[in-house]
Amino acid sequence: MDLITGDTRSVSGDLEGIPPQGEPGLSGSHNLLYAAGYGDHKFKPEAASVPFMAREKHGISRISFNKPESLVLSTEEVLASHPKRDWLKSKDRILAQKWGQTYKPAHSSVFQDGLTLMTYAVRWNQQGSRFLFYFGNHCVVKERGEPRLAYIFTSNKDMTDIRLALDLSEDKRGLHWSWHPDGERLIGYGPDPGIEGSMCLAFVNYDGSDYKKISSHCSGGHPSVNPTDHSLIVSDESSVPGRVVFIDSYSGETINTYPLKRCTTNKEVRGRNPERVCLHPVFSPDGKKVLVNTLSAGRFHKGRAIPLILNIDSIL
Repeated sequence: MDLITGDTRSVSGDLEGIPPQGEPGLSGSHNLLYAAGYGDHKFKPEAASVPFMAREKHGISRISFNKPESLVLSTEEVLASHPKRDWLKSKDRILAQKWGQTYKPAHSSVFQDGLTLMTYAVRWNQQGSRFLFYFGNHCVVKERGEPRLAYIFTSNKDMTDIRLALDLSEDKRGLHWSWHPDGERLIGYGPDPGIEGSMCLAFVNYDGSDYKKISSHCSGGHPSVNPTDHSLIVSDESSVPGRVVFIDSYSGETINTYPLKRCTTNKEVRGRNPERVCLHPVFSPDGKKVLVNTLSAGRFHKGRAIPLILNIDSIL
């Protein structure tokens, strides 16, 4: 929407990442995530807008109000330059032998036979100079027998400097990585270097160097660093009821917690459904407030997801 004239335009495809300076937006294809089983844990390759094995036809697209959507970084290109390319292709061949060879570029509707690879989850730093994206099979259903594949890459704006920042594949547990306000580091949950098989809250540089444990807090929530006070981190826990957690980035200790309703029942119903939300707290630009999702318990909006603003001074 043009906020002056009120004119609006629609663009095709998904849109998950616009840099702070504005368009173009960069986005993966969310329908591939859902076709792979995200939400309902059912593998539905026929629901994908592009066949999974047509890796040269899906990946990260540039979306603009003035130009047609265009693919700028394909899943095939990421695979071809991947540091573990040979290992991934060997796993790909094993899966293809198991499920059968069915894909040919001329086909328009086929079933997945190799690894369910995709490129997704674009996240920009606050400076608009770099973005991160995930590469892997995210949440493919267990019956396919695929190894867990999760890699986080970072790139500069024109995609001339793409780096592997994190390998969270197989037994290396970790999730929910985003940018530190300094625009150089990432924060998220990753392998605890001191406890095999466990997660911790950690930092890592955009190029994959200096992986550093911050805290033993291992909820796997959605961490965010205060933009004006880098010693303060907020995250969340998927308990019932849920909790927003404030953590000291220097000591790793929990400073305070704040309970919030995130499920309509006493036991969480898994998957995408109207009975639950992720609290997903984020700081305001001035660092004085936290915006969080919660479920309303009110008479007229019971069970409805609503945004809630928490004032830092009243909590800490």
